[in-house]
Amino acid sequence: MAPMQHDNPLGQRLLDASASPSANPLTPQQTKPATPSQWFADKFPAAFTNFGTPFLETVEHGFDFEFRRVVEINIDFFAAALGGDARLGHRVIFYRPEGCFYFKDVDNTFYPTDELKLATLLSALLLRCAEEMPQTVDRCNLFVEFRKESKLNEVVRKARCILAVDSSFFAADSIHRRVEGVETIDRTARNFVGTNIDVATPAEQLTVAELIAGFLEYCNANKLKLETPRQAKRFIVEAVNEHYGVRLRHDLAADGKKCARGWKGLAFRNRSTALETVGQQN
Repeated sequence: MAPMQHDNPLGQRLLDASASPSANPLTPQQTKPATPSQWFADKFPAAFTNFGTPFLETVEHGFDFEFRRVVEINIDFFAAALGGDARLGHRVIFYRPEGCFYFKDVDNTFYPTDELKLATLLSALLLRCAEEMPQTVDRCNLFVEFRKESKLNEVVRKARCILAVDSSFFAADSIHRRVEGVETIDRTARNFVGTNIDVATPAEQLTVAELIAGFLEYCNANKLKLETPRQAKRFIVEAVNEHYGVRLRHDLAADGKKCARGWKGLAFRNRSTALETVGQQN
């Protein structure tokens, strides 16, 4: 049978990687795996180290032959295997705050993926393993039983636990990046405040309205999508408070109002700098 092709980036990258030889604890390097457990341990050594053998296998001995049957699948191993092979830069995580999976693409950015794609990936890997097994291995369970929807979903459900990360994984100060995450707004707000706001004379002041207007200009110039101005307000106000160690005041006199919100002793360095690009900031 010809190797199966996958129609999504995550699946195809991992399937391509599965065809590459690599050393593992069960199989000597450059030796073709002779059992399903050897095949998967070779592709996902970290999962093997942490969660044990991929399958429960039995061996039947005859006069001049040996026949191996794959009896049961190790759910924990395969849940970990869905996390990818770190040696090749692959990674899949379950982001608990949102209850969804993300995979890291070649640009080192995490993109959301759904559980059906992960189940399809696992099904394709089991099929490829079955294709490459010798005649001395019973491939029925690899091809049929373990690729049933109920079994695949069981692995994906366990992956929610084994691959889980908390909100710190995508925090503004984290090394991990995802596409269009709210932490992108947080990170951009911090850059904006650090490069566009400065300590001024006690008589000068910066209102929240002025700050948000400048930040929205900055976001629009850099094509950063905001769901609502209120979303920007929370991050930009927190960024000012944290960067300068101040707290928002509610007694400023501005635009004819005596109770405007803002800060005294802060001001824009130069309003035009609010349109500098994020790339220049980084």
